[in-house]
Amino acid sequence: MKYFQYIYQTFFLLLLCCATEPRLALAQTRGLSPIQSDAIAFRGDFSGQVFYANETGARSAIRGIASLPNGDLAILSEAEVFTFNGSNWNRITGINRPTAIQIGANGTTIIASTLGVDQLLEDGNGGRTANRLTPPEEYNFNIPTLEHVAMTRNHVFGMTGASLIEISPDGKLTLHRLPNWSNGCFTIDGELYFLGGLDGPLSRWDWTEKTPVAHFDSIPGGVGGAWILQSRPRAEGGVWLLNESQQILAFDGDATHEWPGNSEIRKRRIKVQDFVELPSGRIAIGSATRGLFVFDTAGNLQFEHNKHSGLEDNRIEKIGTDLQGGLWIATYNCLTRLQVENASATFDHKHGIVGDIKSIAFFNQRILLGASIGLYASQPNPKNAAQAFELILEQEDISNLFEYQGDLLIAGSQLSVMTQNGEIYQLPAEKVNSFLQPSAFPGLILASTVSGVAALRKENGKWEIKSWLDGAQIDFYSLAETKDHTVIGCLGDHQIARFELNDTGGSYQLENIPSYQSGNWTSLASIEGEIYLSGSPCLRWDSATKAFVEAPELIQYIGAPPYGFETVFGFSEEHSFAPRNARSSEMLPRPPKKIIGKIGTLGNDTDNRATCFAYDDAGNIWAAGVFGLARYSPVPPETKNSPIIPRIQNITSTKDNSTLPLSNGSGLPIALAPNQNSLKITSAFPQFSAAKHHQYQIFVDGLDTVRPDFSTSNWREITNLAPGHYTIYANAQDASGQIFQGEGLAIAIATPWSKTRLAYLLYFIAATLLVIGIVRYYNRVQIKRSKKLQGLVDERTKEIKLQNQRLEAQAEDLEEKNEELTATTETLSSTLRQLQEMQDQLVATARTAGKAEVAINVLHNVGNVLNSINVSLTLLSEKANQSNVSKLSRLADLIESQKDDIDTFLIQDPRGKIIPEYLIQLARILKNEIESNQCELDKMTEDVDHVKNIINSQQTHAKNRNAYETIELSHFCQYALSIIGIENAEHPVEIINEIPEHITIENDKHQLLDILLNLFANALEAIQQEKPGIGTIKLSVSLPPDQPSLVLKIRDNGSGIDPQANAKLFQHGFTTKPHGHGFGLHGSANAAIDLGGQLQLESDGPGKGATAILTLLLTAPHPHTI
Repeated sequence: MKYFQYIYQTFFLLLLCCATEPRLALAQTRGLSPIQSDAIAFRGDFSGQVFYANETGARSAIRGIASLPNGDLAILSEAEVFTFNGSNWNRITGINRPTAIQIGANGTTIIASTLGVDQLLEDGNGGRTANRLTPPEEYNFNIPTLEHVAMTRNHVFGMTGASLIEISPDGKLTLHRLPNWSNGCFTIDGELYFLGGLDGPLSRWDWTEKTPVAHFDSIPGGVGGAWILQSRPRAEGGVWLLNESQQILAFDGDATHEWPGNSEIRKRRIKVQDFVELPSGRIAIGSATRGLFVFDTAGNLQFEHNKHSGLEDNRIEKIGTDLQGGLWIATYNCLTRLQVENASATFDHKHGIVGDIKSIAFFNQRILLGASIGLYASQPNPKNAAQAFELILEQEDISNLFEYQGDLLIAGSQLSVMTQNGEIYQLPAEKVNSFLQPSAFPGLILASTVSGVAALRKENGKWEIKSWLDGAQIDFYSLAETKDHTVIGCLGDHQIARFELNDTGGSYQLENIPSYQSGNWTSLASIEGEIYLSGSPCLRWDSATKAFVEAPELIQYIGAPPYGFETVFGFSEEHSFAPRNARSSEMLPRPPKKIIGKIGTLGNDTDNRATCFAYDDAGNIWAAGVFGLARYSPVPPETKNSPIIPRIQNITSTKDNSTLPLSNGSGLPIALAPNQNSLKITSAFPQFSAAKHHQYQIFVDGLDTVRPDFSTSNWREITNLAPGHYTIYANAQDASGQIFQGEGLAIAIATPWSKTRLAYLLYFIAATLLVIGIVRYYNRVQIKRSKKLQGLVDERTKEIKLQNQRLEAQAEDLEEKNEELTATTETLSSTLRQLQEMQDQLVATARTAGKAEVAINVLHNVGNVLNSINVSLTLLSEKANQSNVSKLSRLADLIESQKDDIDTFLIQDPRGKIIPEYLIQLARILKNEIESNQCELDKMTEDVDHVKNIINSQQTHAKNRNAYETIELSHFCQYALSIIGIENAEHPVEIINEIPEHITIENDKHQLLDILLNLFANALEAIQQEKPGIGTIKLSVSLPPDQPSLVLKIRDNGSGIDPQANAKLFQHGFTTKPHGHGFGLHGSANAAIDLGGQLQLESDGPGKGATAILTLLLTAPHPHTI
C-alpha cells in the first residue's frame, strides 16, 4: 500500500511539473526524499481544532467517541450523549449516564447507560432520539450499570462484570450470569466473545447452551494467561486486543498475532489509556500521562503529540476517529481533533525557529530556511521537537536560497555559500537580494544587491566575484531571463534594466516601463517560459519587438480570497502561480484550493498568506511566512463514498415552537400549516476539518431573488411566508473558499381556510344576507318614524294656533305701551340737551386744566436742564477765578521792565533764562483751561438747545407728532447723566452701565431725554438723602422674547420708597420730597405712554433703594422717523 501511495504521489508531482518550465521543476524537486520529508513532518505540530466544554456541552469525563453511519460524531460523557455534525453540537435527550456505544454492520447504533440499552434513531426532523430497548417494566434486574454492548445475529447484548443482558430480536430480555468476571465483549463473524468470562483470557458465547465456553487455543503460549483489558475494531477483520502487560494483539477469531510496535511501547514505557486503528493502518495510542503516540504499520513511532507540541493536556481520557481521517482526543474539559490522514504539520518557535521565514530550499536531505535572523536547517535525529531545526548561520534578512553546481548560494545581509559538506564561507558583497543563472553563459551567476549586480564564477572549488556589472548603483528587486536569453532586472517601480552580458560580467541600461501606473509595485514573473511584469494589466516580454506589451490574459490576484500567498498570478483560478519567495521571479504552480484554505487559516486567520513555498520529491508542499513553516500532503482525489455536502439540520416553526419534519417519505413537498409560515432554518456542514472557519448560505427559492452572502451563521429566520411552494437550499463554503451545494428541500405552505374560494363564497353569501337584513330593518324603522312624525306635526299645529292667539293679544298691549314710550322719549330728549351743555362746560374746564399740567411739565423739564446750566456756570466761574491768565500778566510786566536790554536779560539773567520754558508750560496750561471751558460752554449750548426743544415739543403736542430717530441707548444714557452732573454731586456716586453698546432703538430723542433726566435726578436725590457708603446707579437692559420692545432698568441704592406711597407715585402733584412739586414722575409716565411704552417703580422699602423700569419700543410706531 505504501509503495502504491508513493507511485501516486510521484505521478501527481509529474503532473505539476509539466505545467512549468522543465529546468525549474528539476530545481525544485531535488534534495528531499519522501521518507526524509515525512520524518521531518512528524516532528511538527499537526493542525488541530480544540473544542472546549462550553462549546460541546460535555462538561464531564468522556467515556466514548464513535463515528455514526452518516459521518456525524458521537461523544459519550459521564452524564449525557452529544453529536457533532461539523456545525452544531447537539444533546441527545433520554439517555442518562452513558457508558458504551456500539455501531453494527447495518448502521444500527446502540448505547449502554444506567437505564439499560438504547437504540439511537433519526427522528426525521434532523435530530436523533433514543429508543429504549430495556423498558423499565421489564428491565428490573438487580445488576450494576451496563459497561459494554455488542450486536450480532440481530441480538443485542449488554454486559457488566459477570452479568449479561440478552435482547432477542422480538425484544425479550434475558439475564445470564457468567462464570467469571469479564472486562468487555466483541463480535467477529457472528460470534460473541468475552474478555474473560471464564478462567482464561478469552471465551466465546455458546448460542445453544447460552453460556461462555473456553477459547484458549487461539492464544499463543507467549501471551498465555495475561488478562485482556480492551478490544478495538481492526480494519483487516477481527479486533485489536490490549492485555495487562501493555501488549497489543491482533485477533481474527482463529489466531492472535503480536503487533510489532509492542517493543516500542515497552522501550518508551507507555501507559496505554486508549488506542485505535487509523484508516491507513497506523495505530494511535493515548497515554494516561504523556499524550498521544502514533505508530506506522511496522510499529515504528512516527510522531508524538503532547503539551509541548500544542495538546491541551497530556492526560488523555479517550481517543476515536471520524470518517474524514481525523483523530479525536479527549482530555480534561476539551476535545481536540487532529487531521492525521493527509495531515499538515506546522513548525514555529516550539521547534527552534525564530523570526519570519523568507525562503526555502532542500539541500543535502535537509530543509534549509532563510529567515530574518539567519539560516535554519532541519536536524536528522533531534531528541525532541524543540531541536527539530537549528540556526546554522546568523545573518540578517536571508531572502533567497539558490542551489547550483552542488553548492547553495545564500542571499542576505552578506553573500554566503554553503558547500556539500556543510562548510559556509562568505563573499565580499552586502545586502544581496536574488540570483539568476543566465542559460547563455553556463557557470555564471548574477547576484543582485542594493547597489548593483555582481558576476560570480566558481574556480578551484570556490565561488568568486569576477566583476561588478557596469550601470547605476541601484537596488534590484528581482531578475529574470526571457526565451530569447534577454536578462531583465526589475526595480519595483517605473523602471527596468536590460542587461548585456559576457563570460565575466557585462553592463545594464535603465528603461521606463510602458503604461506604468503611478504608485504600483512591479515585479517579474517567469511563467511557462514567458516573462511577465505585474500591473493592471500585466505586461509580457515580446521577443519580436524586444519590449513589454500588454497581457490581459494574465491576472494578478486572480479569484477570491483566501489567496494563500503574498503574490498570485493566473490565467484562471485553477491555472495560477505564486513565486518561490518574494525576491524570486521563478513561479511555481499554486497548490490546490484546499491547501490554500489551510494556509489561510493558520494563526486563527481567514486570509493568512505565505511569503515562500516549495515542493519536495513526494509532492508535499512546504509553505512559510510570519507564521513559521507548514507542510501539506498532496490532496488525494475525491472519493464517491460518503460525499460531504451541506444539509438542513432542522426547521423550527417560530410561531408555535414546533420542530418540522424534513421528509414525508413520498417525495412530495413537505406540507406546512398556514400558521407555520415563520421558520428558523438551521444547516449543517459535516466537514470536520477547519470546522470553525466554515461559512454558510441558506437560500429559499421562491422568496429570494438573489442568493444571500455566505456568513459564519448557520441559521436563518424567515417570517410570514406567503402561502405557496418553496425550495430551501443549504450551501456551505470551507476554509479554502470551495463552495459545496446542498440538496433542496421542498415545502408547501397551505393557504389559510379564511383565504380559500369556499371561504370567499361564504363571505359573499353572508354579506348579501347582511345587506338584505339591514335594508328590511331600515324600512321598518322608517315607517315607524313616519307615523311618529305625523303625530308630532298634528300636535305642533294645535300649539301654533294657540300661540298665535296669544301673540295677537300681546300686540294690542304693545301698541298701548308704545304710545307711553313716545311721550317718555320727548322728555329724555330735553334732558339730553341740558347734559350736552354741561359737558361743553366741563370740556372747557378740562382744557384749561390740561394746559396748566402741560405748562407744569414744561417748567419741570426746563428746571432740570436749568439746574445743569447752573452747574456749568458755577464751574466756569470757579475756573475763571483760578485761571493762570494772571501769571501771563505778571510775566508781561517782567518783560516790560527789561525791554531795553531784553537780549541780555533772556541770555544771562537767571530769571530770563527760564522764560521760554515757562511760556511753553504756561501755554499748555492755558490751552487745557480753554478746552475745559469750551467743553462746559458746549454743554451749556446743548442744554439751551434742549430747553428750546422742550418748548417746541410742547408747542406741537396738540398736533400729536413725534420726531423719531435712531438712538444708541448706552451712549444716550451716559449723555443724560452728564447733563445731571453726577460727577459734581455732594455724595460720591458710581455709575454702572451694563447696557451693551450695540443696542439701538428708534424713539423721540427729546421726550426720552426728559424721562431719563427725571429718573436720574430722582435717583441722585435719593442717594444724597440716604448717603450710603458709595452711591451706585446701575443701568441694565433686557429683551423679552418674542416682544418688539426692551426693558431699561435704573437701579439706585438711595432712600427707597414707602410701600404706602406706591399707589400715588404717578399722580399729578404727589411728591415725597420736602421741596418737590409732584410733576416729574407724572409727566415722565405720560411721556412713556406717548412713546408707546410704560414706566414703573419698584422698591423693597425705605432705605433699600429703588428701581425704575422703563419699557420702550425697539422701532418707531409712526412712519415719520428721522
